[in-house]
Amino acid sequence: MTIGIVLDPMYKIDLLDYFFPQIYGELSICEIGKVKILFKDLVREYEMNMKGKKLVSSCQNPNINVC
Repeated sequence: MTIGIVLDPMYKIDLLDYFFPQIYGELSICEIGKVKILFKDLVREYEMNMKGKKLVSSCQNPNINVC
């Protein structure tokens, strides 16, 4: 059970929600948003690569602005 909790992405997001306010204070909402967008982009890129297509990451897309 412990290994499942460590590997489950849902719990990792919960940890971000808990620890980032302690680390970043008022900027935590922005930082959490950046991480969540990165996670979503990674999943999309993985899915597209599995389908044989290539996806441009948001890090290369100047139109995405989190804050």
